[in-house]
Amino acid sequence: MEKAGIPILYIESDYSPSQQGQLSTRIEAFVESLKTRRRNKNR
Repeated sequence: MEKAGIPILYIESDYSPSQQGQLSTRIEAFVESLKTRRRNKNR
């Protein structure tokens, strides 16, 4: 996927409640990077 230029998000966790904020932040940042990538392609 990386060679094809397809973004991926790899998350490894034991999914404990204490990591919820960190996981949420990482997912939000990934989604935002996808949005930015799409906007830049449409220029």
